[in-house]
Amino acid sequence: MPTLLMPAQFSRLINIDNEQNINIKDRDYFIESFYNHRLFVSSVFLGRGFGNDAIIAMSAPFYTDLQHTTTAGIVEGSLDLSHFSHIDQNNEYTDDESVVMVDEQNQIIYSSEKLGLTALSVFDFTVNDGVYRTSLELLNIEHPDSIVPEYIYAHKTLENGWIVYILKEFSPLLKLAEEQMFSSFLMLLISLLCTFYISRKLSALLTVPLEVVANQFSTSATGGTKVPSIDENSPKEVFNLYQRLAASKQQLIDNQVELEETVAKRTEELENANRKLKELVDRDSLTGLFNRRYAEGKFNEMLDFCMRSEQALTVVVLDLDLFKEVNDNYGHLAGDECLRIFSQLLQKYFKRDIDIVARYGGEEFLLILPLSNALHIKHHLNSFREAVSEQKFTSPEDKREFSVTVSIGAITANADYANDLDKWIKVADDNLYQAKQDGRNRTIIDIITE
Repeated sequence: MPTLLMPAQFSRLINIDNEQNINIKDRDYFIESFYNHRLFVSSVFLGRGFGNDAIIAMSAPFYTDLQHTTTAGIVEGSLDLSHFSHIDQNNEYTDDESVVMVDEQNQIIYSSEKLGLTALSVFDFTVNDGVYRTSLELLNIEHPDSIVPEYIYAHKTLENGWIVYILKEFSPLLKLAEEQMFSSFLMLLISLLCTFYISRKLSALLTVPLEVVANQFSTSATGGTKVPSIDENSPKEVFNLYQRLAASKQQLIDNQVELEETVAKRTEELENANRKLKELVDRDSLTGLFNRRYAEGKFNEMLDFCMRSEQALTVVVLDLDLFKEVNDNYGHLAGDECLRIFSQLLQKYFKRDIDIVARYGGEEFLLILPLSNALHIKHHLNSFREAVSEQKFTSPEDKREFSVTVSIGAITANADYANDLDKWIKVADDNLYQAKQDGRNRTIIDIITE
């Protein structure tokens, strides 16, 4: 049912029979709608206050003014997921099949009772890649390390990210397959015995055809190396075949050596080309700095590094002030030269091997600084900012000198602050915006100690 939630620490949940106060300040559906002013649909969670069933919360803000600037509260509704059991019970294949439904976080929303799985627990299973092969995939739930699969399954991903698994026990299918395999084995054994018998009868007649085959695959004949078992006293066909095979073997060895040398040379050339290509892909062509894709890809590695050492991480967003005026007044060549020199200053001030210095786009740059000292980071950023303002730039076309300034927004926090880079950048970008609003050429940083 829809519920009216007020902006205080407590919400007023109004229904027909009673009225009670329940604290929902920590709920995502309140925070996202009330503070971030957006429609929010939650992941599955256990409700509280009116029962502990698995539910989905949906909320939207409402305002006190027509401009939608002041939030008065939110409207919230809940979707009860317990009715999925009716679908399972009405399935005509219920005795043979089981159903598991999980949300986008792989939490179990519903499972057939005979599986014995707990709602809202992680659906933990292993895909069985053992000796059995079927058109559908195999999995294990109770015995993840067993080579014998427990279920054969199919799954479907829904538009909202949920996944529905249909499971069928594998043991009846396995028994049928074993019976068919045994029958096939008997037929194969009989065929092999018949083939062996026939081959023994025909082996004496194959010498001449084998010599013809040797002539087809040998490009030249050699004198051959005599060995006690095969010499000129041996049957003519056998001796000729031996000579042909010896010549072919030597030729194959020579070709193999030549091929190995060629492959080694080409492999080295390919590795060099791949290294150069990777550098081109990961770096900005104008400034030589890493690009946005590289920085975003390395963020999780730096986050894990700081997490293991229990150190802080700093994310910085920098933007050159009034850069469009540089291009308009001095030309785009001057703008490019300005970006190159600015990038060199960045590499000079942030030169540790673990520092990631990247061009984020246009005149905007991104720094990811692991193992940051919260007491010194702002001073270091201000030192860089002052160095930029003192730097003289020269237009390549008319040699006119000009100066630029930079605005800086940053956040320093423990590595467990957030796993998503966008959340770090959001804080840094808000601080950058505030620095611009306060007159530019400023550094604003949030240092979060908890």
